Amino acid sequence: MKALRSFLLGDAHLARNALPCALLALLLSLSACGPPQSEDPDDPGDGSGGSATSGGDGDTGSGGSMVPQDPNSCAESTPGTRLVRRLTRRELTNTQQDIFGDAASSAPTALPGDAVDRIRLSNDSSILQMTQDTTQAVLDRAEEIATAVTAPESLNSSLPCASSSPDATCASEFIKKYGEALFRRTLDQADLDRYLALYDSVSGASDFNTGLKWTLVGLIQSPHAVYRTELGQGGALTPYEIASELSYDYSASPPSADLIAKALSGELDDPETRYEEAKKLLATERGGEVVHQFFEEWLNYRDILTVSRAKTPDNFEAVRPKMALETRRFLETLLFEKEGNISDLLTANYTIADQELASYYGFSGGSADITQDGGSEVERTYGLGLFAQGSVTGTMSSITITSPTRRGLLLLRRLFCEVPGLPEAINFDLTVSELEGNTTRERLEASHLSTSCAKCHERFDPLGFGFEHFDHVGRYREEEVTDNGSFPINASATVALLDDLAIDGQEQLMTGLSTSSAVLSCVSGTLSNYVYGGQADCRDKDARVRIMSGETSIVDYLAELAREPHFVERK
Repeated sequence: MKALRSFLLGDAHLARNALPCALLALLLSLSACGPPQSEDPDDPGDGSGGSATSGGDGDTGSGGSMVPQDPNSCAESTPGTRLVRRLTRRELTNTQQDIFGDAASSAPTALPGDAVDRIRLSNDSSILQMTQDTTQAVLDRAEEIATAVTAPESLNSSLPCASSSPDATCASEFIKKYGEALFRRTLDQADLDRYLALYDSVSGASDFNTGLKWTLVGLIQSPHAVYRTELGQGGALTPYEIASELSYDYSASPPSADLIAKALSGELDDPETRYEEAKKLLATERGGEVVHQFFEEWLNYRDILTVSRAKTPDNFEAVRPKMALETRRFLETLLFEKEGNISDLLTANYTIADQELASYYGFSGGSADITQDGGSEVERTYGLGLFAQGSVTGTMSSITITSPTRRGLLLLRRLFCEVPGLPEAINFDLTVSELEGNTTRERLEASHLSTSCAKCHERFDPLGFGFEHFDHVGRYREEEVTDNGSFPINASATVALLDDLAIDGQEQLMTGLSTSSAVLSCVSGTLSNYVYGGQADCRDKDARVRIMSGETSIVDYLAELAREPHFVERK
C-alpha cells in the first residue's frame, strides 16, 4: 500500500498550487493559492525592557491600508467576487467530528494552525492554502480515521451490507454515505465511477475492507472535502453553496440535512429566513466559538497566559488565567446577554471577576473562583470597555514597563484599520539609564518624539498615552514607580485621529473613540470581512449602516450580513 499512499499524497498536493477564481473544473484539481504562512504579525517582541518601536503591533516595512470603504459612500449593497475557500483548521476538525464521531476525535494527528492576515484573522480566503504541513496532516488524519471506520467491528455496525454482501453495490452505498457528507452535496455519476474504480483497484489486490479504507482516505483528502466553493451558476450561488456558506460562516461546521433541505426548497432565497438561520447558528455552542475566535485573534488577549513579565505582584501567575477567562466572560455577557453594540464594547463600565481578580484590580465585589464557573459582574472604578481588560493592557506592554507605542498601535490597527510601516531592526530600550526622563512616557517623548521618528509616533502614541494609568500587568496606578522614585502619571493627549480631541485618561479616550465614524466603520468592516472570509467593499451596505448608527447589536449585525445580496450572488 506504500505506492497507493504516495498516489493519494500526490492527489492531496493538488490543493497547494492554485489559480484563484478559476473555473470549477480546474478547481477540482487546483485550489486557491496564497503566500506562505507568515509569522504572527502581532508578536509583541518583548525586548529587555521596553521596545518603543520594533515591538509594536504590526509588520515592519512600508505598511498598507486595511481601511474598509465607508458604507454610506456605496450606492447599494453589491455581491462580491467568486471564491473557493479552504476550510480552516476549526472547520475541518468540526466537519470530521460530525461525520465520523469517535474515529475523528481519537485520531492522533492534529491539523496545523492556519496562516493569519495582517490583523491576525485566520479565515482569510486569500491566504488559506494547503501548505506542505497541512497537506501531510490532512492525509495522515484521513488514514487514521479511515482505519478506525473500516475496522471490521465498526464497519459491520455502520454498514450492515459489509457483513452480508461485501461487494461493489455495498461499496457504492459506503461511497455515497461518506462522499455526500464530506462534499456537502449529492454525488454525480462521475464521482461514483471515480471512487468505485479506486475501490475496485485496491480491493482486487487486497480485500473489501482495505478497498473501502483507501477509498475513504481519497474522499477525506479530496479538494471537494477540504474546500468549499462560492462560484455559483449564472451569478447565483447553488443551494448547496448557500447552505454550506451559512453553516460554516456562523458555526464553523458542515450544514445539517435540515439546512440543506431548506436551501433546496428555496427557503434560503429569502433574506429574512437566512437571517433567522444565522441567528440560530450563532446561538449554538459552535456559533459562540466562532464569535470568540474573532475576538481572541483580533486582540491576541490570550497571550496574557504566556507573555514574559517581571516586577509583578506575588499573585500575578495565579491571576493570569483569570484575566483571559475574564475577557471571554465579559464578551459573553456583553454580546449575548446584554446584546451590546460597538459603542458598548468600547465603553462598558463593568467586567466579570471573582474576588481575587477584583481585588487585584482594586475593585469591590466578585464571587467564587472564576476558573470554577464562578465570577460575577463587577462595576469598574476605572477604565472602560474591552480595551481596559487586564488581558489586553497586560499583553500590549513590555517586560517591566508599559508601552504607549504598542498600545497605540493596537488601537490604530484594530479601531482605525491603519497598518503603518514600522522601521526594521529597532529595539529601543526605554529602561536604560542614559535616557532623559523619569517616567516611561517622558523617556519615549525625549527619545522618539524629538527625532525623525516623531512624524509616525505622533499618530499613534497619543492613543497609547491615554492608557498610562494602566501598568504593565493591567492594574491602575496614579504614579509610576521606578528605581529613582515615584512620579505622577500623565495620561493626557491630543488625538489627531479624533479631530485633535483633548483627552485625559482611557475613559475619555474610549468615549471619543466610541462615536468616531472611522472607528465604527473599521470595526464593522472587520467583522464583515471575518464573516465573508476576506476583504472587499460595498458587499454589506445596509447591515453596516445600521450597526454604525447604533440600531443593532454586534451579534444581530453578524446575522444581518446573511441578508445581503452577497450571500446568494456573485459577480
